[in-house]
Amino acid sequence: KDKECSPAGEVSASRTMDEAIKEKKIRAPFNFSSVRLFATVMASIFVVEFGIMLVLQVFIPPIRLLANLVDATSLTIILYPALYFLVFKPLIQKNLEESSEKHALQKSEARLQEAQKIAAVGSWDWDLPTDTHTWSNEESRIFGRDPNLPPATYKEFLAFVHPDDRNRVMEKTEATIKAGVPFEDEFRIIRTDGQERILDARAERFLDANRKPIRLAGTVHDVTEHKKLEKELNEKVGDLERMNKLMIGRELKMVELKEELEKLRGGEHRR
Repeated sequence: KDKECSPAGEVSASRTMDEAIKEKKIRAPFNFSSVRLFATVMASIFVVEFGIMLVLQVFIPPIRLLANLVDATSLTIILYPALYFLVFKPLIQKNLEESSEKHALQKSEARLQEAQKIAAVGSWDWDLPTDTHTWSNEESRIFGRDPNLPPATYKEFLAFVHPDDRNRVMEKTEATIKAGVPFEDEFRIIRTDGQERILDARAERFLDANRKPIRLAGTVHDVTEHKKLEKELNEKVGDLERMNKLMIGRELKMVELKEELEKLRGGEHRR
């Protein structure tokens, strides 16, 4: 069934995520953003002090007397705890939460990349209005492409598809875009290194709020090795069936010979 969605999101991990996978670790959430936040807080102290001094000396004449008794620095020290709990502490907490969420997202993306690599399953996304394509790293590897290169366009993808399967893939893709028919097919591709692979592909269409096609998203599973094993198994089963038929034929022949022999023996006894 069609699904409504917002504009297509990114599904492929960045180059940094690949490096994290290779290193088998993700950096701690504290990073330069925390340093920038600290610098911002420190700068804000001087801004607050300058503002208080400006208010005391220029904009509020009645308070000028207070300025003679308490300088701006002392007043900043008095007011800063309140400013910290009202302004700076929420900013720090928000930064830490965002950093923690980003860290969790990076870990999730890294695990997804590992799972796709193990299962030989790639994922892709096609934003129809902008004709923007997104491939996961494993999707690129399945097609023999460098994951660091830009994702292949639909035209470039079709160039990978085996000539005997290309028209069928195009027809099914068009049916998915126009009629929302879920894409399900097995087809062959010829990789950049010349290898022929067999893919099991699935895809769905997504609609915007106006029920117009806005996006296609799907997966490809490299089932080449599975198909080879399946073919070998079918060949062995066929060999066993032929041997079984041959054995049955021999058994039947033996029964027939035995019956003929018994008939001959019966005729000799009657003589």
